[in-house]
Amino acid sequence: MEELIRATAALIFVLSIILGMGWAARRYAGQRANLINNQSDLRIVEWRGMDARRKLAVVHWDGREHLLCLSQTDQTLVASRDAPKPEPTSTAENASASPVQTPKTLVEQMANSISKMTSPSKPPHSKTTEKP
Repeated sequence: MEELIRATAALIFVLSIILGMGWAARRYAGQRANLINNQSDLRIVEWRGMDARRKLAVVHWDGREHLLCLSQTDQTLVASRDAPKPEPTSTAENASASPVQTPKTLVEQMANSISKMTSPSKPPHSKTTEKP
């Protein structure tokens, strides 16, 4: 009976090590690729989920940003633009300046546009109000 418990514990231990190594390999595989090839101009700037099946991703490549709509079965290039140039920052000016309101990002703008296109349109209100 004691040998059965020992063998079961050893089996659980070995399986947990194998599963842990598989999880770590999937978790850190992307970071390892970036460490090996850190000269690459290809990077994901940001991504947002649109719904359960689709997401939007902004990919920076070769000085341009590309907005992609990704799903399990299809990938579509929605828009492209020149990548914005990073603004030079000086610590003296930025310390005293008030925070600047920036416009919505490209992903938010495109997500709103696509959601407007895919949502059912409502008929306009026909009720008019008159002032005496």
